[in-house]
Amino acid sequence: ETRDVAQRIKDGQQVEIDQMLAWGTEWQMDRDMAMHSKHVANGMLGTDEMAQLSQLSGAESEKLFLELMVFHHEGAIGMTQGQVDGGGFAPLSELAQEMITVQTAEVVEMNEILANL
Repeated sequence: ETRDVAQRIKDGQQVEIDQMLAWGTEWQMDRDMAMHSKHVANGMLGTDEMAQLSQLSGAESEKLFLELMVFHHEGAIGMTQGQVDGGGFAPLSELAQEMITVQTAEVVEMNEILANL
C-alpha cells in the first residue's frame, strides 16, 4: 500500500511540476523558478529527515516515510491554499485546487495506512 501511494504521489507531482515549469518558461521566469527550487518551504524535507529515513528499513522505514509525507502534504496544502484564495491566473488556481484535493485524499489514505501498521 505504501509503495502504491508513493508511486502515485511521484507520478502525480511530476505532472504538476512539469506544468509549472512550462508556465515558468512561457513567462520567462526560468531563473526565478530555479532559485525557488532551492528554497526550503514549510513541509519540505531536509537532509536530516532524508538521512534518518535512509538509516531505517522495513516497517520503521515505512512508518517514517508516511509520517514525513503527511507533514510534507500538509505544508503543501497550506501554501497552495493561498493561490486558490487569492490567485489571478485561472489555470494556476485550478491546478492549485486540484493539488489540494488530491493531496488531502492522499493524507487521509496515508493516515489510514499508518493506523494499520
